[in-house]
Amino acid sequence: MLYYIHNGGYMKRLIACVASMLLPGLGQCFYGRYKFALAFALSSCVFGPLCNLLAALHILIIDNNKEL
Repeated sequence: MLYYIHNGGYMKRLIACVASMLLPGLGQCFYGRYKFALAFALSSCVFGPLCNLLAALHILIIDNNKEL
């Protein structure tokens, strides 16, 4: 399991998505995107649960861009 997390496998993506669903921006911190993390955390105060979904989708986009 730790092998997949270390090598950027599906577990890393899953953990980051779940973290972003619970607290927007936490998954972005997991990938080292701190500006996006701050933006999602602040916007979640205004827009609420919508930001949780957007943050989780953003994690999938980040992960796909790293594979290319």
